[in-house]
Amino acid sequence: MLFYNRPTHARAFSFRPDPFAVFERFERQQEETQRAPYAELTAREDVDKVVLTAELPGVSPTQLEVTIKDRTLRISAKTEADAPQGYETRRKERSSYSFSRELTLGEKVDVASITAVLKDGVLTVTLPKRPEAQPKKITISTT
Repeated sequence: MLFYNRPTHARAFSFRPDPFAVFERFERQQEETQRAPYAELTAREDVDKVVLTAELPGVSPTQLEVTIKDRTLRISAKTEADAPQGYETRRKERSSYSFSRELTLGEKVDVASITAVLKDGVLTVTLPKRPEAQPKKITISTT
C-alpha cells in the first residue's frame, strides 16, 4: 500500500478503497437494469400518420404483443433466456424479462387501420390519422 506524508493525527482514519466496492456497485446496477426493462419509444408525426419505433433486440414476434383497447395502445413482451433443449448453461449473462408500455391515443388516430411490423429487432407501429383529421388544401380563386 502506498502511504503519503500526512500528519500523524490523520493516520487514525483509514480511507483505503474497498476492493469489493466495484463488484457491489456493478451488482446494484445489474439489479436496477433487470428490475425495470422497457422499450424506449420514438414517435414521429407526419401529415397523415404517426409512426412509433421501439428497439427490441432479441425479441421475436411470438414473444411480442401489440394490443389496443379503449384508445390505449399496449406494447408488451416477455423473453426467456433459458438454454435450448439438450444444452447445459455454463455461463448466463442474459436474463429473462418482461415489459409493458401503454400509450393513450388521441381522437385523430384511425384505430381500425393500425399496423405493426417487427424487423431486425425494431418494432414499427404505424398509426394512420382519420381522413377528417388530416389537413385539407383549400383552393384559392381569383374571382
